[in-house]
Amino acid sequence: MLVNVVMVTAASASIIAAAYKARGLRANPRNPSLRALVSGLFVLGLSIATAAPVVYTPVNEAIGIPNLLRVTTHLGMIAFSVAITVMRLHVAYPAEEATPRARRRVVAYVAAGVTMAVLFVAAPVDEDRVDWTVHYGDEPIVQLYLLVYLLTFGSAIFEIARLSHRTAKFLPAAPLRTGMRFTAIGASLGFAYAVYKAAYVAWSALGLRMPGPLAWLDREDLVSPLLATPGALLMVIGLTLPSWLPTLRTGWTAIGLRRTYRHLYQLWLPLYHAEPEILFGPMPPARPGLRPGRLAKLVERRAIEIPDAMLRLAAYYDPAVQAAAEASATRAGLTGDEARAEIAAACIRDALDAVRTGRKPDTPAVLELAGATTLADEISWLELVARAYRRHATATPRARGAQAVAAP
Repeated sequence: MLVNVVMVTAASASIIAAAYKARGLRANPRNPSLRALVSGLFVLGLSIATAAPVVYTPVNEAIGIPNLLRVTTHLGMIAFSVAITVMRLHVAYPAEEATPRARRRVVAYVAAGVTMAVLFVAAPVDEDRVDWTVHYGDEPIVQLYLLVYLLTFGSAIFEIARLSHRTAKFLPAAPLRTGMRFTAIGASLGFAYAVYKAAYVAWSALGLRMPGPLAWLDREDLVSPLLATPGALLMVIGLTLPSWLPTLRTGWTAIGLRRTYRHLYQLWLPLYHAEPEILFGPMPPARPGLRPGRLAKLVERRAIEIPDAMLRLAAYYDPAVQAAAEASATRAGLTGDEARAEIAAACIRDALDAVRTGRKPDTPAVLELAGATTLADEISWLELVARAYRRHATATPRARGAQAVAAP
């Protein structure tokens, strides 16, 4: 069950990644690196999917050729490795040097693939088996087949790891470096899979078994997928990360700005109703979109207009409400900006009520505001005030102040 879940998840991620990257081919259809990447990801997804036990046996039975998906999976893994090697060569070397290097590797890997196909046809593998290597690993032709496969795949995946690690050191952009490192780690797991599988075939051919604590290493049908599949998933992430990470960061920033705007808007709106003169542009929307640039400008406007409104309300701040709010903040253990925000929110709500009723204290209180030195600090503090203001919505500050003074 675990193997099926891991393999189907990795296969789905690879095919989705191939479709995502394929969009770039419309604008640049002759880009060799992009074509190799899209092809490699698609083949990898199909290879992992067909190797999953939940797919492997039913499809083989439907086709009527035992173990056919085994060889197609192995050939697909080699094709993926070839495609990514070609892509990495075009990244690591100039085009005039990368093209002949890539051509030589493609020829060698195609020859290995043809050899594997011939050996598979000649091998006595007439019974369909999910544990193919375990069951047929003592057959000389199968051992030769696995030797060709593991040498080809292992050398290709090792080169991907080497090129990715080498290239990552020279890349200036963080997403590119991170993507290369993910790819290198995934390729290293793929190489570990090849080494383990080769070692398993060797010790099985010699009739050896792992002792006690290492007995799990004899479960090749379990260990191999759990090495290769996470490695493939890490490579998929690494190969596509430079494309989607900036978009993800932009989206995350937009969500954060929208949340900040909504908090500030809930404080700004009653202030605007009391002091309409604070508005120095078009009426802001209650529900903005998710364009980061527009959201940032809206947040900056609120960060200017809210303090302006607070200054205009200075004559209405009641010292009794301020004292009660200070006592309440102290009992709650609030200090610094959080305490100042709670006191400001209580005074603002009472001042708005005073504006509506025409009530003014004889000697207004002076609010202690945050000592913000940057606009970002000012916005953070105003968001604290807005949240505190929302918490004060269930009762008037004067009523809360009276309760706070009366409390033991």
